[in-house]
Amino acid sequence: MFGLPVVLKVMLLLPFIVAPIVNVVVAYFSMSTGLVPLTRTVATWTMPPIISGFLTTGSVRGSLLQIVLIVLDVLLYLPFFLAVEKRFKQEELGH
Repeated sequence: MFGLPVVLKVMLLLPFIVAPIVNVVVAYFSMSTGLVPLTRTVATWTMPPIISGFLTTGSVRGSLLQIVLIVLDVLLYLPFFLAVEKRFKQEELGH
């Protein structure tokens, strides 16, 4: 969320709420079905995403899950980001 101004942007409220919910559902499903091993430890919040997936699960599948979640989040945010960008461009042109 560092490059995208999310605060007070109503257009970005929906993906801001939906993306974490989707992440929890996908992670829960993948761990409850055994696709990804359960976490064994807690990584600090400063640990980079792909590395923390490996360290907490002890498996490369934890890192793959994090990659899948990042891709899902990008796909969820992309249409809303493009709409915000289109609105900014229209405001710059004065329309």
